[in-house]
Amino acid sequence: MKLVTLSINLLASTLLFFFTQATVVANEPSENLNRVFIVDCKATGQYGLYSYLLFSRQPVFDAHTRALKQMERLLRDVNQLKQHYTHTPTDNQQTVYIPVSFEPQTWITQPTENDYDAAARWVMHNFDFQCSKKLLNHFPKIKGDGPYILSSAQKIQQTSPWRMPVLVQDLSTAKLGESLFWFDTFFKKSAQPQPWETMDLLRLQENMLSLLLGQYHKEKQKTLPTPTLLPTANPLHNKQPKQIQTEPKMAYSIHKSPWIKSNPYLNKITIQFKREKVKESTRQTKR
Repeated sequence: MKLVTLSINLLASTLLFFFTQATVVANEPSENLNRVFIVDCKATGQYGLYSYLLFSRQPVFDAHTRALKQMERLLRDVNQLKQHYTHTPTDNQQTVYIPVSFEPQTWITQPTENDYDAAARWVMHNFDFQCSKKLLNHFPKIKGDGPYILSSAQKIQQTSPWRMPVLVQDLSTAKLGESLFWFDTFFKKSAQPQPWETMDLLRLQENMLSLLLGQYHKEKQKTLPTPTLLPTANPLHNKQPKQIQTEPKMAYSIHKSPWIKSNPYLNKITIQFKREKVKESTRQTKR
């Protein structure tokens, strides 16, 4: 009898221990956007994939309005990404870095639903364009104003003995609606926890090219003319005239493969190699 009682007490203690541990883990605060904003171009934390949101110069007028909307969507997507990683080891996570000039306040790093618009304005007002240019200078093929998303298995700031492959996404000429879809698609496709290698970057590039091309074709379909219904040429025919549907002339050719010349994103989603030593004067001369 005593043995049975001891076994029951031991089982109850074990169950209580696991329940307590599960409660503690569930109540741990998520990372939110605490490590997203980097000051003095110094990124912290060790992750599987590092992504950077960068501009080559400060957007003005309509470009500034578009950048505010893009930044708001990005903050929402990144916050959801961090919530998705609550119980994931950091070396299998993706993180996003945004260079800013000052440490942000708590309402920016842990925004509520009503804070995102003001947080996006704060980020654009305090965006560190000098740091952004410094990072972009490692990639001489980059010529647009941005925004850019640069993704790599190592921090761009790190000195690497080998040519570091980086996935470069150029949203410089993307319209607002297109860029918002672009952000959402990127974070959905890159959110899966995993160790990141060069082949994973290539697969992510192919997925982005395919999905954006599909969305491009959908948008093109909306601009095609409405099919016209024509009556039969015989007016004396007693029966109900047959309706002839004319096919609209296709404004573009449809292909299933994303690796085609007509894909408008081929030059906007590329794998580039980081160049270690950069001369600032050389980049400015080319412009």
